[in-house]
Parts: sequence; C-alpha cells; structure tokens
Amino acid sequence: MKKDDMMKMIIFFSVTFIIILTVMTLVVGSFRPAPADVSSQESADSTATQSDSLLSANPDGGNTGVAGETQSADTEEKFDSLKTVLQEYKRKIQTQQKKQTGETAQKPSTQAKQVAKIYEKMGAEDAANILAGLQIREAAEIISFMNKRQAAKILAAMQPEKAVAISKIIAHFN
Repeated sequence: MKKDDMMKMIIFFSVTFIIILTVMTLVVGSFRPAPADVSSQESADSTATQSDSLLSANPDGGNTGVAGETQSADTEEKFDSLKTVLQEYKRKIQTQQKKQTGETAQKPSTQAKQVAKIYEKMGAEDAANILAGLQIREAAEIISFMNKRQAAKILAAMQPEKAVAISKIIAHFN
C-alpha cells in the first residue's frame, strides 16, 4: 500500500472516530441517570408532584417543554459545531489529496525528462533499441522531452510501425 493511501486512511479513520465519539457523547449526555439514593416510592412521589405542578402551570394539560427545548437547542448547537468541524476536516483532506495528486503527477514527467536527457546522449540506434522495449506510451513521453533532431534520428532508427504509433501519441501530447 502506498504511503499516500495509508495517510488518507489514517486521516479518514481518525476523523470518523472523532465524529462517532462526539455523537455518542452527545447521545449519552442527554440521558441523565436518576439519583442512586432515591427509593422507588420517593421517585414516584416526586414524579407525581412534578406532573401536578406542570398541569397547574398549563391548564390545558400539555407539557410546557422548556427543559426539553433547552436540551434540544444545546444538542442542535453541538451538532452544528460538529458539522462545521467535519466540513473543515473534509476540506483539509480534499486540499491534501489535490496536493498529493499534483506531486505524483509531476514526478513521472520529471523522471521522463531525466531519462530523455540520457537517451539524447546515446547513439540513435542504441536509444531506438532501448525505447523499442518500452511500452509505446512511455517511449512517446520520453521522446517528447528530447531535442527534436535527436528524437527524429531515434524514430528513424525504429521499426516503422512502432515509430508511427509513438508519433501518434506524441501528436496528442501537444
């Protein structure tokens, strides 16, 4: 596995872990446990008292829901902040991927330029024999970086079919 792919996976799993951990914290935090020292009878009495006070505050019998609205607003704020953090991580990952893609795209052409300089210094026959062993696309890329006179000599020394195929690919490069 490539180093770039490994970094992408590490970042992805780290961000995913953080998101899952945060969501679980929000969900678990919204459930408040009952006090351990309260007996079930006292709990039932306090529940009845609370419902009576709610009914007296709202004669229609409906729940005012002030505490629920506060928790809901807090949860929404936390969710929005997590969403913002997630979008920021996503943007950073995309920027890093674009940067890595650009770097990897530049490496082969730099290498092809260096190889082209080496082949330019060879005799046309020797370079043609070596390039004939490469894949047509690779040979075309290398020849495209060469001095035009030396490239013409090398193509002339190749088999005509191979020279035609390489020439067609070079024409598409430009």
